[in-house]
Amino acid sequence: MFGIPGPVRCVAGASAAAGESQFMFATEDGHLWHTQRVPNGSWSGLGDVQGQFSVPHRIGAVAATSSLANETQFMFVL
Repeated sequence: MFGIPGPVRCVAGASAAAGESQFMFATEDGHLWHTQRVPNGSWSGLGDVQGQFSVPHRIGAVAATSSLANETQFMFVL
């Protein structure tokens, strides 16, 4: 498991493969995070989404969907 870095403002989750779930959430400070639960039940750890690409404002909402096998899509609102 991992520690949540603060109160969570919003969260979205989706699954694109059997036994797997991906979650993206924003903390109260508007920072965006990602984690994944894999088929053996373990977690990938906590990923800093804003460390991967620039998001200029606080995140207000997130949504997730899966339309193809092994593909999860996330959308967020500033």
